[in-house]
Amino acid sequence: MKRELRKTEDKLVIDGLGVIIFAVWHVFRSFLVMWMDGDRIETETAEIADLVSQWVFILVLLFFMILIVTPRLYIGFSAIAEGKGKGKRRGYLVAAGLIAALDICLFTALAVFLIYQMRAEGSVQLSGNGILALVIDATSLWILIEMIVSARKVRRLRNRAKE
Repeated sequence: MKRELRKTEDKLVIDGLGVIIFAVWHVFRSFLVMWMDGDRIETETAEIADLVSQWVFILVLLFFMILIVTPRLYIGFSAIAEGKGKGKRRGYLVAAGLIAALDICLFTALAVFLIYQMRAEGSVQLSGNGILALVIDATSLWILIEMIVSARKVRRLRNRAKE
């Protein structure tokens, strides 16, 4: 039983690290999209730029990136701490469940959008960026769900070991 507990704790640490890595990836991907599609974004937001300065727009964008990344970092670091036996918080599992539910909704919306786009264009090909986004989002979601399962299993095994 100790061997299974140690293995599950190690898996929880790895899953927590995966959540952190994907949090950083979300920020990197956002900056990459802005850099690659900068001209398109600039023309689409030209009306907004007339109303507010570009700095305010950038600050709002950074605020939303922080809003997306901060809970994921909290979840990842909390999972690592619990896997190492240094902490046992309940809040991170609730946050992980909420983010997993949100990610499922966003993943489904992206998949539906890509299918709709494929049918509207009349071609069977999907864009490489769309497929890549789906794969990465699915992997991120999988790691998050696996982390929740591992955390619950660690808690159950630790409770059995106490008895």
